[in-house]
Amino acid sequence: MQTLPGKKIIILVSILSLSDAVIPSLKLSYWSFEKEMAQLCSISIPILFNFYHGLELSLKGLLLLKKEYILSPNHKIELLYEEFKNSYNQQEVLTHFFDKYLLIKNMPLFISNVLRENNLGVSELYEFFRYPFDKKFINTRNYHKIKYTEGEGLDFFTDLMHDISDFRKNMVLLYRTIEKQTGQE
Repeated sequence: MQTLPGKKIIILVSILSLSDAVIPSLKLSYWSFEKEMAQLCSISIPILFNFYHGLELSLKGLLLLKKEYILSPNHKIELLYEEFKNSYNQQEVLTHFFDKYLLIKNMPLFISNVLRENNLGVSELYEFFRYPFDKKFINTRNYHKIKYTEGEGLDFFTDLMHDISDFRKNMVLLYRTIEKQTGQE
């Protein structure tokens, strides 16, 4: 298998994006409820941006490990996910994780309601969480339901933290398996 010089770096950036940017921000079990709510209000949007960007990078990194894949510069996470499912059809655990956060019908209501209320697709979450305005700078994004959700938000982010932990383990296992099969270093 021919490798691009940056393939390993992309995989590692994918994993680090999900771990270093998100997990330290979610040490929810150590805070009092008031601190949890104050902290969640201030970090929920950056956490979600980093999370969805990490998913995109993870998909791109895994796809680059397939020698026939040619990376295109886009943020269409739905297309990347379809390509992942076609290329990695035996990866049921990872597929289940991506299904949960990338398919509106399977998403936690916390996220799917935001998509519906803002008339967005999953690929648009990247920009929704990154910029406070739409592309034409006409409409301001409404983050209120994400930032001020009390128990629902805490439950969502706690579940997300556990899901990311499992996801990271499975990503590392898959990468190591691919590395062994291809003889890469």
